[in-house]
Amino acid sequence: MATTKKAAQEHVANEKSATSLLGSFDGVAVASVDKGFEVAFSFDRQLRNIMRQVPNAEFNKDGNAWHVPQSGEEALTKTVAAMRTEYKAIERDRESIMELAQESAVGLQFSNGTATSVKPQISAFIEKDKMYGGEIVNANARFAAQMNGFGKDNGAAFITIHRIADLDKSLLKGDHVGIKYSDKGIGEVSDRSKVKSMDGMRKEFDATLGRAHEGVTVTGLDNGNFSVAFDFNPALKARLQRISGVEFDKTSESFVVPGELRENLVRAVSDMREEFVADEKEVAAMKEIAETKMDGAKVHRAYTRDGQEHFGKVLEVGERYVLQKGGMDQFKLHRRDSLDTKTIEKGQNLSIKYNKGVGAVVDLDKQKDAAKEQGR
Repeated sequence: MATTKKAAQEHVANEKSATSLLGSFDGVAVASVDKGFEVAFSFDRQLRNIMRQVPNAEFNKDGNAWHVPQSGEEALTKTVAAMRTEYKAIERDRESIMELAQESAVGLQFSNGTATSVKPQISAFIEKDKMYGGEIVNANARFAAQMNGFGKDNGAAFITIHRIADLDKSLLKGDHVGIKYSDKGIGEVSDRSKVKSMDGMRKEFDATLGRAHEGVTVTGLDNGNFSVAFDFNPALKARLQRISGVEFDKTSESFVVPGELRENLVRAVSDMREEFVADEKEVAAMKEIAETKMDGAKVHRAYTRDGQEHFGKVLEVGERYVLQKGGMDQFKLHRRDSLDTKTIEKGQNLSIKYNKGVGAVVDLDKQKDAAKEQGR
């Protein structure tokens, strides 16, 4: 009986969220004021970005709320519905990450030999200018849990919860990173997984000459120069071309680096291999996401020949890739550095058309809304 009552209450709440603009529920308060509306919600970058989509919306610092003119009621209604939906998703993911972090902390403490009576220290409180270092032990679409170490006195596991929307890079389980927050509350993420000495880079370089290693093949040429080959990747190409004097050889389809620049090449190749590994890891993560959405999902890199156009909803936005749902069981991966905009968000319905390797992004829903406004 209780379950039936709860389901009925949730149904009523969902109906209210879908149809009502005014009122304070699901994290967003909307009130009718003179010549418009006032919208208030606890600060969250994702919610703020959604709110910014409303034409002529202005933030009033004194009232700590947004003002929207009466003419924006239709757009505001859609936006607030999206914000309330996102707010509920944020709360679900927040609850989930706390539960997962608790489980991880208990397991880590057990492995550390900590007494079972000790409670893990899990916190979402963030301090400015403090460096949070450690492995990401749990991650979902909106939050990441980072293991920061054990207490010296009792061995308690210290775990920090980070809001993905507050970070300058997305995070995945297993990433070993440092995170430092600026005055504006943006967490700057640095990779700590592979801190190599120059001597270590040289040893790896010499040991892998003449064979493929982590996506890059370096071969010593008879004239003392080096040949560098890798599957096309703009990031790898850009890193190599930072070395002055590098030239592309069409015959061998590889880059030639002068022998006297060996030390520069050693460091560049190390960076390129790190990027390759990170790239492959993100692709694997995107494939996992697609598989959670559809059994038998087929994920491939988007075709970028001139005139090729892709349509569909954005399912995930990573540091390097955008995952877009295509037709039937198809999912497409677009490199973010090949798109003409960086402001892409989950849930957008996009057209992405390529020309000379650059994807022109069009928000189809915004385009449709604009057409409606013009037709009035």
